[in-house]
Amino acid sequence: MPTTSIIRTATPTDAEQIAFVHIESWRTTYPGIVTDEYLDKLNLQTRTSYWQRELDEFYDNVFVAENDGKIVGFATAGESREEKGYESELYAIYLLQQHQKKKLGRLLMTATVNYLLNCGQSSMYVWVLSDNNSKLFYERLGGQLFEEKTVEIGGQQLKELAYGWTDLNKLVTTLT
Repeated sequence: MPTTSIIRTATPTDAEQIAFVHIESWRTTYPGIVTDEYLDKLNLQTRTSYWQRELDEFYDNVFVAENDGKIVGFATAGESREEKGYESELYAIYLLQQHQKKKLGRLLMTATVNYLLNCGQSSMYVWVLSDNNSKLFYERLGGQLFEEKTVEIGGQQLKELAYGWTDLNKLVTTLT
């Protein structure tokens, strides 16, 4: 039986499933990039509490990908947290490994970008670890590399790359 996928706005009751996706995505994406010790310490209860607080306060900027009623991915974006010359920022986009490369990432990006456009935003950027192959997703969507920085994760210094889109309307066209 084929699966039914939908993209929808998250609700506060989605916190635990989003937390699960968040943790599992890190554990399958970042081995060899982030220390195993750090990945092993990721805690579902702690992450669920974080997402519960986030979704209790703001949830119209969090989108989930659901397959047959189960959350398999999420994305969230909003106003830029840094002065980078872009109005908005893609804070996170994660999919469970077995659901990657099936167009759900594009659908999550489409929902996120449409949300930002509806909020009057016209540009967006995202940070991605330089060793994360997901950077290719942003490059395929026309994201332009414009900055690098070093971040600390689990006591390790890692390079992050910033990709930006100056025209979200053009990005929507690329996504469809």
